[in-house]
Amino acid sequence: MPAAPPAWKQATDPTSGAPYWYNEQTGESSWTPPAGVPPIGPPPGAPPAAAGGAGNQILQRLEQQPGTKVVPKPGMAIPFYWQEGIEYGINRRNTFAMNEFVGIRRSDGDIKFGTIMDIAQGREGNVYQVLVDGNGSYQQGKSADSLYKINYDVTSQGFKLELKKQDEAPKGLFGW
Repeated sequence: MPAAPPAWKQATDPTSGAPYWYNEQTGESSWTPPAGVPPIGPPPGAPPAAAGGAGNQILQRLEQQPGTKVVPKPGMAIPFYWQEGIEYGINRRNTFAMNEFVGIRRSDGDIKFGTIMDIAQGREGNVYQVLVDGNGSYQQGKSADSLYKINYDVTSQGFKLELKKQDEAPKGLFGW
């Protein structure tokens, strides 16, 4: 990891696990590296688990919902009972990993699941290519502040989906 200019120190945000920089002389802090320090990519592997109380709250809310636990697929709408700030959130300090599920606002206004398929370095941080449906459609050049961070590992935990009829199910779900 390259060294920051002398007054700047790198630290890790305890809530998100994201790196940030602070200037000991001025008290200034920044999510983006100071000039001369390249951006740091997300850590390899799965994103860090949500901190403390949010994890318990998510699990309690998940268990209270009727339906069957499913793993999301790109293009599925996020569950109607999810609340911003609990199950998902948006902010500029997010970093995403390859194959991580994210929320993305689609042109119809719904927030749907997408999967990070490529990460590139942009002028003001990383930009992401997001798989947005099962047909191979992508949204390219998305910045972190245009994507929603899913606050828990939906791949292993899933979420509950209640369906009364087969035609309510997203294509291919439950083998329908």
